[in-house]
Amino acid sequence: MTVSRSTSLALAAAAALIGGQAVAARPLPAAMQSPAQRMAAIQQQASQQHAAAQAAGTADNTAPVLTRFSLVGDVNAQSVNPKEDLDVTMSDEMSGLTTYIINLKGPSGQMVQRVETMYGQMKVDGRISIGAQLLGTPSFSRFSEPGTWQVDSVFLSDGNFNMKMYWPEDIAPLGGRTSFAVKNTKGYDITPPTLTSGSVETPKLSLSTPPAGTPTGTLPYASVKLGTADTGNGAVAGVLEAIVEFCLANQFADCVDTIELHGHVGQVGQDSATFRALAQLRSDQTPGVYQILNVFVIDSAQNNVLLQSDKLGGGDDLSKYFPGGITLKVSK
Repeated sequence: MTVSRSTSLALAAAAALIGGQAVAARPLPAAMQSPAQRMAAIQQQASQQHAAAQAAGTADNTAPVLTRFSLVGDVNAQSVNPKEDLDVTMSDEMSGLTTYIINLKGPSGQMVQRVETMYGQMKVDGRISIGAQLLGTPSFSRFSEPGTWQVDSVFLSDGNFNMKMYWPEDIAPLGGRTSFAVKNTKGYDITPPTLTSGSVETPKLSLSTPPAGTPTGTLPYASVKLGTADTGNGAVAGVLEAIVEFCLANQFADCVDTIELHGHVGQVGQDSATFRALAQLRSDQTPGVYQILNVFVIDSAQNNVLLQSDKLGGGDDLSKYFPGGITLKVSK
């Protein structure tokens, strides 16, 4: 198992390091994770599984290998479903590839990523696309920053959880093209949105009291109203959605239960938006006083801001945004 600098990424995921500051050690919901955090979480899981496989005495102890890597062409951000192609060869000699993650990095550090999971495939040899919006991972868009982009890293793992990380200095000796240009003549957006205001509209809920107009037994709805803004860099992507996570903490500030609220703006592409994040409580929701743990806001260009409560190990005073309070009391 060869990891090198990926070990630091896995540790960063475990500690949930955001902006160089240690925050609540509880893992972030998947939707709130950055490309680096998603990759680190996969690496950490593979590392744990590798240790278990080694203890069981399985035979494959050799990590997959990358033997060809060459980026093809440039990207026009204003085209339909922009992407960057890659000629690549990666293989595993015994248990076969299970995961590859390829990260491309922009001039200001934004990432485009392809994550692929497979089972026992011995070799990937040919041309693949990175950054196409249909792939469901961080992608290029009409808001992508123009300039020189380059490969950031390639992560490979196999069926026995051997893994290897390739960094730019590892990829360059393969002799292929490791950078490309993104062209965008109509403005771009690499500026994260901001939270401007918030209010907990349902500070008290009872599991036995149905919402107005609903039949007996209907579980209550939690609601948070958010005010947001987005600026851009010559173009405004506009806020797209938000997630608000409440935590029922014990005396050690560990979450024993959570409530996760989701919300989408009605009209995208605006420089400001007010909308609600909503959720229906579970029948087994633990009664108690929940506090806001995380507020995550993302725009249509995939820029995002993550605020984490200083009451629960984070670095943000959420009361500045929620002057009416950050708690939600759940009773039976």
